[in-house]
Amino acid sequence: MCGIIVAASASTCGSGLLDDMQRSLEKLRHRGPDGSGALVSSEEGGIMVSLGHTLLSIVGDNATQPITCSTKNRKYHLVHNGEVYNHRELRERILAEKWCSCTDFEAGSDSEVLLACLAHKGVDWTLENVRGMFAFVLVEIQGDSLVKIIMSRDPFGIKPLCYAISQGNVIISSEISAFPEDVLSLTVSDVLPSRSIELLLVAGEWILREQSYFDPIISSSICGEYSDNDICSTIQKALIDAVRIRMPATKVNMGVLLSGGLDSSLITGIAADLVHPSTLNTFEEGLEALPKVIRCIETVDPAMVRAGVPLYILSGKIARKGFKVLLCGEGAGETFAGYRLFEKFHPSLARDCDEFEAELERLLRNIDTSELQRVDRCTSAHGLEARVPFLDLNAWCSSFSSC
Repeated sequence: MCGIIVAASASTCGSGLLDDMQRSLEKLRHRGPDGSGALVSSEEGGIMVSLGHTLLSIVGDNATQPITCSTKNRKYHLVHNGEVYNHRELRERILAEKWCSCTDFEAGSDSEVLLACLAHKGVDWTLENVRGMFAFVLVEIQGDSLVKIIMSRDPFGIKPLCYAISQGNVIISSEISAFPEDVLSLTVSDVLPSRSIELLLVAGEWILREQSYFDPIISSSICGEYSDNDICSTIQKALIDAVRIRMPATKVNMGVLLSGGLDSSLITGIAADLVHPSTLNTFEEGLEALPKVIRCIETVDPAMVRAGVPLYILSGKIARKGFKVLLCGEGAGETFAGYRLFEKFHPSLARDCDEFEAELERLLRNIDTSELQRVDRCTSAHGLEARVPFLDLNAWCSSFSSC
């Protein structure tokens, strides 16, 4: 969990936006209390690009960003928020294919691997093979000229990313709160989950090209006949693996948000089987609520605020105990129809089956602006990274025959 801020200007009036980089980084300090970095690149034709990043150090010894990678005729700058859980496998793969050498991974961070994949294998290949939660901005330069800026989010939108464009200037950030004040009057858009967006500068104007790399379509066979044993075995294996890869390999304090419900209890049970029970810490979400977190969660939705207040207070207490990583049970209700609203459906009826599938899809397509936004903002406000095993893409696909 980190903070991202990127500003690009194709006009002289954009210099003020670039000057605001340090102020924006300060506004994102809660997302990355372990350090920060900034890079300003002045390109031919007056185009300026500035990248900033605040760091929550979990993977690697010196994971400060932005980071840079060069190929034969291109140079790439990257800022990345999130975690690539299969970075070791990807690293070995691109080393075996001789795209890179070991010296390209001196910090040992997952972001180094992500950048190497993007630079040498391309965006499409990377998004197809990366397993994790992420939001990133990639700046591609050829010679002295800006080629394009690429921004992307993970399949379910666990990590946030938004942007605004005006008069040849573009601002990209993890949170609206980090935008310069004169940008807040503009229309701010989210990079949607499972999307990558190319920003190309044409005649002084930014042109957007959006592409979807994953679509959570619920299979029409969801209401069919299955062997209970086969389903349970498949989901069990996938979920155990999803929890396993989210356990920090480094000596980082990790806990589990345990509400006492089925979802978080299941995650806690699996985690306890994977580590020595004495090393697992759980925190109950039963603390008295305090009502001032609207700015943190960036919404006034009553349900979000109600659920966000206790999590915000609890996250502060957890952070003060020295923890950095939390496992949580979000995504289970949307994947396995765990909410009470699904009780009205009878999957044996064709009409109900169609409506049931449509409601599941609706919840999944909007989870980034509901449950995931609440969890990300309330935990990151205190320098915590929340990990969501139920929304591991492999685990999710194992529940549906459409993947």
